[in-house]
Formats: sequence, structure tokens, C-alpha cells
Amino acid sequence: MATRPIPFVKDKIKFLIMSPHAQAVCGHNGTLNSFATKVGLDRSAVRYLAGEKMRDELDADHERPIADKCKFAIDWPPWQTGTLAHFEEGYTGLHPLGGRLDEDGLNAQLASIELFANQASKGWALGVILNCQETPLDYVVVAVKRGRIAIRASAGRLTDPVQNHVVERGTASLTLQHVGKSSTPMWIVDAGDKPIGRLTEPDALCQATDLHPGEPIVVTFSAYVKDLQRIEPSDDAEDRTLQDRSYSWTRLDYPKLGAAKKAIMTLLAARSIGADGFVELCRETRVIIANSNDEKG
Repeated sequence: MATRPIPFVKDKIKFLIMSPHAQAVCGHNGTLNSFATKVGLDRSAVRYLAGEKMRDELDADHERPIADKCKFAIDWPPWQTGTLAHFEEGYTGLHPLGGRLDEDGLNAQLASIELFANQASKGWALGVILNCQETPLDYVVVAVKRGRIAIRASAGRLTDPVQNHVVERGTASLTLQHVGKSSTPMWIVDAGDKPIGRLTEPDALCQATDLHPGEPIVVTFSAYVKDLQRIEPSDDAEDRTLQDRSYSWTRLDYPKLGAAKKAIMTLLAARSIGADGFVELCRETRVIIANSNDEKG
């Protein structure tokens, strides 16, 4: 079988097996066996290709499926002639993780929230517009289907939180359930197995009183990611439904989470995940102005 020289080929293959960038593209879970399954090669063959006895050369029967599934050209210089560092840098640049990262949110399309305040008899009625749309993350499309809205005021009092609210959407429904204290209200938003989409009701989630001009009110939206940290089933498992039980995330182009989980966890790795398993995706701050509507701060 004819081969051609490829410098550091075993190390480049090891990188493709373990790299989150390659995992998001190829769909494997970072193990040799999963990688072999996804590229369509025997496990023993991949074990040899990434092993110590492997020389810096590769035949087309093994090279092409790896390149095709990991989405790079076999004549691409970082692969064909480059060093390991050159290949790693080139591949991560070719397949970056996630989309655009916004200053105040993980991804504005994935999750964004707006806080508004209307004058009421007891102060201010606080409501939100939450928008969670389908978002591409490295060759998969995901969306948030369950999360938590929280409103905080540095001064004044928050009162009269909406306890439960149901939004009917044809054959489906979305629910808001109040959790926590009335003074620090939070609501679980649950759209079942569908993306949350755009949420504009109820008109007010709670009341704010005893606020003075210039005092900020902050609203945040967080998603539950602790369930994503569970161990996935093995590649040989017949029942892979464990990936379908994510509380917060849904994959739109396939029922199982798979590569979407890897992309989500990689994007959230640098963010602070609370002990309760929630991580903040977006926030907005409003500053109350006396005898006027709110003004964004």
C-alpha cells in the first residue's frame, strides 16, 4: 500500500482525537474508539496510527477518511508539511469553537434579555423580553429550552413576584415558575423539548419600590449545565438516550446532544458555573430615573 511522508503524523492524529475543535467537527467524544467509529476505520488501525511504532508516513486509505471527517484538505500545508504546532494552530483557526462572543452574553442569538420598567401605583412594574433562538455552534445547531431569570436591585424593595405563568403556543406551552424569595425573585423558564424562542409575557414579573434616581436594577438569564457534565454512554451502548435528558439544551438537527455537548461545555469552560449548576448567559442593567421611564445603563 503506497504511503507518503507526513511529519508528526501520529501526534497530529492524537491532536484530532483529543481536540475539542475536532470533536465538534467530527462528532466523537475525545476517545480513540469514538474517533475510529466516526471516521470509519478499525480501532486497531487508529490505535496503530496514534501509537509509538507509527512512522511519519500515511497511506491514502487511512488519510482520506480522517481528512474528510475532520474537514481539512490532504494537501493543506499544515497537515502535509507543517510541524505539530503549525497544524494545531491552523486547525483551531480553521474550525474555531462557537460563534461571536458578545461582551454581555455568551452569544446574542443563543440568549439575550432586555429589562424594562413601567411606572405603577406602588413604584415600578418590572418585565423582561427574553430571546433564545437556534444558534450554530461548530456544525451543530443548539438552543436553550430551560433556564432561570433573576432580578436584583441594589437598593429599594422587590415585591409581588408572579408565582406561575403559562404561555400557550399551539400544541405546546411554556411555563414560568417562581423560585427563591420574594425579595430576590427568580423564575424557571421551561419550554419542554422546544427552544424558548421569544418570550414577552407576562407584562410584569414583579414590582420595585423605594427606588431612588440612579439606582440600578439587573436582570440575568442563566442556563443549567450541570447535567451536561455527566458521563456519556460508551460508543458500543445500544441505548444512548442519556444525552437526550439535558435540562437546558436541545439539538435541533439531531435528537441526541453529542457534538453539541462538547461545543457547549467548551464555550462555558471559562465561565463560572455555580454550585447549583447554573451559568449566566446574558444580563442587562437598567437605571431608574425619577418620574420617567427607564433608561438603559
